[in-house]
Amino acid sequence: RNQKISDPISGPESKPTPPADRSSSKDIKPAQGRVQEGQKVTTSRQDPLELSLDGLHFENIAVVLDGIPDNLQQRFTITESDATFKYVKDSLDVQLEGQFEIDHLSLDRRLQLEEEVLGLSLDFFFDRGDHVLSIHDADIAFRNARLDVEGSMDFKQQGNADLSFKAIDDQMQFTRLFLSSEGIDHLQDGHLHLSGTVEGPFREQLPQITCAFGARDLHMEIPNSDHFLRELNINGYFESGNQMDLSKATLRLDTVHAVLHEGYIRASTTISNLRAPDMVYDLDASLRLEYLAKFLDLGSLDSLSGRVEIRDSYMGKPGGPAGLEKDRSSEPFTVAMEEVSFVLPGILAIDDMSGRLVGSLDSLRVDSLRIRSGESDITLDGAVSGLSGLLFGTTEPIKGDMRLQSGSFDFPRMFKSLPKTAAGFPYTISELNIDFATEIFLSGLDTIQYVPEMHYDIRSATGVIEGLLPPTTL
Repeated sequence: RNQKISDPISGPESKPTPPADRSSSKDIKPAQGRVQEGQKVTTSRQDPLELSLDGLHFENIAVVLDGIPDNLQQRFTITESDATFKYVKDSLDVQLEGQFEIDHLSLDRRLQLEEEVLGLSLDFFFDRGDHVLSIHDADIAFRNARLDVEGSMDFKQQGNADLSFKAIDDQMQFTRLFLSSEGIDHLQDGHLHLSGTVEGPFREQLPQITCAFGARDLHMEIPNSDHFLRELNINGYFESGNQMDLSKATLRLDTVHAVLHEGYIRASTTISNLRAPDMVYDLDASLRLEYLAKFLDLGSLDSLSGRVEIRDSYMGKPGGPAGLEKDRSSEPFTVAMEEVSFVLPGILAIDDMSGRLVGSLDSLRVDSLRIRSGESDITLDGAVSGLSGLLFGTTEPIKGDMRLQSGSFDFPRMFKSLPKTAAGFPYTISELNIDFATEIFLSGLDTIQYVPEMHYDIRSATGVIEGLLPPTTL
């Protein structure tokens, strides 16, 4: 509709010849010589193809694609589209405005779109002689999400990019595509933004990519509870550097601030050289564990509750022999626990745990950690090292140097995960004082139900064994 065809010889003002007279039109040059049967006809280099189409309008064009990908069927409709297309000897000029109704589109088995609308706007010019692509506008709109790109790309020699981009996702509409059905149900609101540039050579090295990103006012609900996650705000910045291995890259999170139910998280971090990272971060968090347990998969850990407060300031490199190498100027890692309780079914039930752990993610100092389990009450002091093995999978054991005091230590209950041990000493020990070292081997620790191999070196122990006749002091 409204189609205009510009003749390359007469120019855009020439009028099209009526169909009956086309054979005699002076605007069409006859081919030189005769065309033999089976002969391939090509356009002369002296008379290159030139084509100009203005005002193209499409409506209600149904498209069905079979077998893309993995034998899936894709169906969508071009409800309305307007385009301008100009192809001449040295350039290609395209403008397109379109709206597509997606009846069914499967990007993979999990990510599928049904009855969605996609808006597309393109305006670009490609200089075929200079091999330069100029993008005046490239805009994709989906739900409340939008991506805009503009700039140029020079494909000669090393190539050179000069692009800028900007994306927004109001109410997390696009992000919902990547969430599980449960995540979609509980994600209430939020706003994501992204903007940046791509500049420099791109054939043999990485162009300079800069990107500012963030999220604000993210709300997520957890079933059968009040809001777990409210007012999540993130502001960050990424710079790639020009090395393909990202050794010159920097990632910075200036602000991570989340308001939780009866708690909060505040953090910031900078990571330089993503190949061998240098890290700096600060963390301040106060968490109610019963709400955290509804958000995280804790495996066999059950009935988790209580409050934990975490303070940490880190400066150093991950990946050292102990998992993390912390700069001495960094503040110690501190975990304060208050009325923490949990159950490891068939292994251990902790009714109340309060106290403080100080150190790093690899080694901790235990300061008066008080534990109550059934009729047992225990106070622990000492140090534990090698904890990074739980995160980084090292083969070195976790080592402890501990002092334990207990007014009442119910031995068979505390060791009920080891039935033979519990049955071999079915007594409660009162006024227990024990000084010991321990090694816990992580090999084969695939699930939390596994009881790891543990070695104990008891340096001294005193206490009273209850229930023996006559009463015996150990």
